Amino acid sequence: MYSYNRNNNLNYTGKLYGNNGKYFTITVQTNDGLKEAGPFVHVDSFPEHITLQMFKFFLGDKANAWIELFGEDIIKKHLKAIRPRNFLTTDFYEDKGNYGGLAGALTWSKGWLLGKYTTYPCVEWKGEWKRDYMGEGYQYIHISPYETWKKSFMEKCLRSKFPYLSQLKFDAYGFSFGKDNKFGSGEFYIHCDVGGRRCITSLCVPFKALIENDFKLVEDRMRSYFTWYYNKPQQQECLIMAMSLLESEEAKLLRRCFAKAKRDN
Repeated sequence: MYSYNRNNNLNYTGKLYGNNGKYFTITVQTNDGLKEAGPFVHVDSFPEHITLQMFKFFLGDKANAWIELFGEDIIKKHLKAIRPRNFLTTDFYEDKGNYGGLAGALTWSKGWLLGKYTTYPCVEWKGEWKRDYMGEGYQYIHISPYETWKKSFMEKCLRSKFPYLSQLKFDAYGFSFGKDNKFGSGEFYIHCDVGGRRCITSLCVPFKALIENDFKLVEDRMRSYFTWYYNKPQQQECLIMAMSLLESEEAKLLRRCFAKAKRDN
């Protein structure tokens, strides 16, 4: 257990968190009273790859959904290929010793990783006047908003969990969850090669369809989404094209794989 106080506006205490740092929340004194920010982890360096512990810390409830769908063994196996530079990014918040700056930023931060207190090149602008100086504050290592790691990681996990997907020539380019962050309400998307060219639409495959080996869930999702999306008379040709994906080679192969999985179980 340790504590920190700088300029009387930040206080935190922490407990052990893993092998490389401390887990803690920060109490920030603001004009509206005490605010709690965090959780944070105080670390000295990046690991070589993203660990399961970091995956859970940064993704929160979404990490639980990934693990519920794929299992910890598959997640840990493919996390080894993710480098921190693809998963995380770093920002700097200047500590101005008042209610703004660092304190203001921390008040609303959740699930960030706290780095070292350091100096950092800063720029101050006033009209056309400019001043370069070294500011003091913290580097915050947090999950990158660009998610460049997600596509490859998702495809590897899908193929590990559902080996028959390796028979499909698909490009699962998206990964989404419902508002409840449950895999049952999430889906991924398969581009279909229709008529010798890449179709402008995709086959929507709910995760629940994979779990239950039920192609009807794919049909239901396609019908509900595209009848909503293409709901104007002049869009009927697009609707027909989208629904034709249910008879594509990818859809037929998925049907056969579901049927085989049911027989094997």
